[in-house]
Amino acid sequence: MTDSPVVCFLVINRMPVLPALAIQSVLKNSDAMICIGYTDIDDLADLPTDDRISLIQLDRESIASEVVSTHYADFEKNTFYQIVQLKWNLLEKCLNSFSGRTIIYNDIDVIWMKDATIPVTQSFEKDSKVHILIQDYTSNPAKPELCMGFVGIRNSQESLKIINLCKNEHKRLLMSNPKVGDDNVISVIYSTSNSKESFQLLPQSTFPVGNMINNFRPFSIFPGLSAFKPYIFHANFVIGIQRKIVLTYLALKLISPDWYRVSLISKIIIYKHTFPRWLKYNILGLK
Repeated sequence: MTDSPVVCFLVINRMPVLPALAIQSVLKNSDAMICIGYTDIDDLADLPTDDRISLIQLDRESIASEVVSTHYADFEKNTFYQIVQLKWNLLEKCLNSFSGRTIIYNDIDVIWMKDATIPVTQSFEKDSKVHILIQDYTSNPAKPELCMGFVGIRNSQESLKIINLCKNEHKRLLMSNPKVGDDNVISVIYSTSNSKESFQLLPQSTFPVGNMINNFRPFSIFPGLSAFKPYIFHANFVIGIQRKIVLTYLALKLISPDWYRVSLISKIIIYKHTFPRWLKYNILGLK
C-alpha cells in the first residue's frame, strides 16, 4: 500500500453522479490511494469517504475568481478552459506531496472497469525513458491529439518539467484564445517540445474515449470477434453533464454489467438523469 500509485481527481463545482462513480470505480478496482483536489469543501459533500482518500485544497486565486462557481461548466463555455488550468496546479502539488509514487490523473468522467494501475506501473518499469503515459484520440497521424482525461505520470524531475511547461503554455495561449483546453496544450507540448521521447501513448482499444463506445456492442459484426475489455472508459465527446451520465451508464451496462449492480439509491439517481434523455432520443426522435 505504501508504494501504491496515487490517483488524483479535480472536483470543482457541484455536479451529480459522475465524481462519486469515478472515485468509487477506483476504490473498487484497485488498491490505489486517491487524492482529490478542490477549491470549495462543499463540492465534496456527496463523494465517497475512505481511509485511502486524501484532500488537497487548491488556491482559487490562481485562476480568475469568477470562474469558480457552484455550477458545472462544459466546454461550450469559456469558463471551462479557465477551470482546467487547475489540473496543472494539482499535478504539481501531487508530485511534490507523494514522493516516489506514480501519479495517475483521472477526470471525473473516467470510469475504471479494472485495475488501471497495473499497465501504468508495468510500462514505467519496462522503459525508464517514459515519464508520461497518456490517452490518445488521434485520427490523423500527422496531427497527434492527446487527452488529459487519464494520464500516468512518473514522479520525476522530467515529469515536473513537462507539467510546469504545460502550465505556463496554457496561460500564454489563453491570452490569445479563450478556448484553449488542457488537451490542446498537452498535444502542442508533445508535438513541438524536446520531451517527445518522455511520452508513451496509451492504446485506444483499452483506454478508449467516448466515441469508441460502439466497439463494445454486445453483438459482433463478425461472430467470435469482439473488442478487448478496456481498463477505463472516458465519457467525453459529448457536451453537457446529462449526456455524460447517459454515456457512462451505457458503458457500464455494455462493458461491465456486474460492476453496474449498485445500490438502489444509486440506481434511482442514475435513472433520474438517464431516462429523460433516453426517452427524448429513442421515443421522441429528438436531438
